[in-house]
Amino acid sequence: MKICSKCNCELVEDLEVTAQGVYEVGISYKKRISSNHRGKVKSTLCPKCGDVSFYLDKEALDIIMKDVQKKIMS
Repeated sequence: MKICSKCNCELVEDLEVTAQGVYEVGISYKKRISSNHRGKVKSTLCPKCGDVSFYLDKEALDIIMKDVQKKIMS
């Protein structure tokens, strides 16, 4: 359960994001591609204030962050 940082209300989770067919995101680190992996963008919505947040699923985030860590260490 995620909570809105603005009004402390429970967020509606796992909403799909679409924008004219765009549904994946590439992540860059210092203007270099950090990973060839892509993940679907998901979102949360606060039913009280309307705030929307975007996030990657845990599996995609873990893979991309592992690649970012390698770039930081090199």
